[in-house]
Amino acid sequence: MGVIVHGVLVMEAPVNLIPLRRKITEVEAELIAERPPPQKNRVRSMTGYGQSEGRHGDHSWRWEIRSKNKADLGIVVSVPKKMQRVERACRRKIQERLSRGDVWAGLTLTNRAEQGCLKIDEERLQEVLAAAERIAALVGGGKPSVDTILGAPGVLRMVGQEEGIPEAEREALIEAITADFEVALFDLEKWRRREGKALGHLVDSYLFELQLLACRCARDGEAQAEAKARTYVLKDVEEEVQRIMAHVEEARGQLRGAGASGRALEFIGQELVRELVTLKNKAKRSGIGMRAKEMDIYLQRIREQVRNIE
Repeated sequence: MGVIVHGVLVMEAPVNLIPLRRKITEVEAELIAERPPPQKNRVRSMTGYGQSEGRHGDHSWRWEIRSKNKADLGIVVSVPKKMQRVERACRRKIQERLSRGDVWAGLTLTNRAEQGCLKIDEERLQEVLAAAERIAALVGGGKPSVDTILGAPGVLRMVGQEEGIPEAEREALIEAITADFEVALFDLEKWRRREGKALGHLVDSYLFELQLLACRCARDGEAQAEAKARTYVLKDVEEEVQRIMAHVEEARGQLRGAGASGRALEFIGQELVRELVTLKNKAKRSGIGMRAKEMDIYLQRIREQVRNIE
C-alpha cells in the first residue's frame, strides 16, 4: 500500500521501521543542524598490552601480555619449565575474561641470589666411584683425582631456580605469580577498553555519515521522480534505504550494548554491503550514483574498523 504525494507514489514503511518520509524531512534536518554527540559505548578492541612485576623471597618476575586481531580466541602462555600449573591457571583466566583475539602471555622469572646452582648427583657419584674401584682392581693403579671425578658426566649438574627451592616455598611462589597475572590481565583489559571506546566513536561517526547519505539518497530519488514524473524511482530506492536505516540503528545499538559486539557488527556490515550493491545497481538508472559511491566509501571504513572490535 502507498500514498500519493505531489503525484508520486510513496510506499508505506514496514512495521517497526521509522517511515522514510520522516527520515527525509526530520532526521536529515536534525543531522544537518547539529551533529549528535558521541554515544556512550562499551566496545572493546582486540589490540592491547598489559604488564606487571612482583617479588617473592629471592625470586622476582615480570608478566607481559599482548593481544591483536583474530577471528576467534587464540592463547599462548610462555612460562619456565615446571611452571605448568601457572600456565594452565593463566589460560583459564584468559578464556574467562576475553572472547576474541590472538593473546600471548610471557613470564620472565629471575633469582635475586643466583640464576641457578650446581648440585652433586649423589647416585651418579657413587656409580662413578664404584666403576673407578673396579677398573683399579682389574688393571691396577691408584684412586682417581677429584678433578677426574667431577669431570665425569652427570656428577655435577645445574639446578634451575624454580627447581632448587623447597616444595613449600615453590607452592607460595606459584600462588604469588598466578595472582600477579591478574594485574597484567586487568591492565590489558583497560587498554582494550580505552582503544575500543575510541573505535566505537569512530564507527559511530561513520554510521552518522552513512545515515545522512541514505537520507539524501532517498531525497534525491524523490526529487528526480517528481521532475521526470516517474513513480518507480523513489519506490525502487525506498526499500534499500529503509533497510540501510534499520541496519544503522541496529549497529548503534550494538555499540552501546554490553559484551562482545564485533561478530554482530561484522554481520551487519555484510548486510549493509548487500543492500548497497542493490542500491548501486538501481542508482544507475535513477541518477543518484554519486550518493551510492559515497555511501560505499563510508561502509568500507566501517568494516575496516569493525575488524578491530572484540
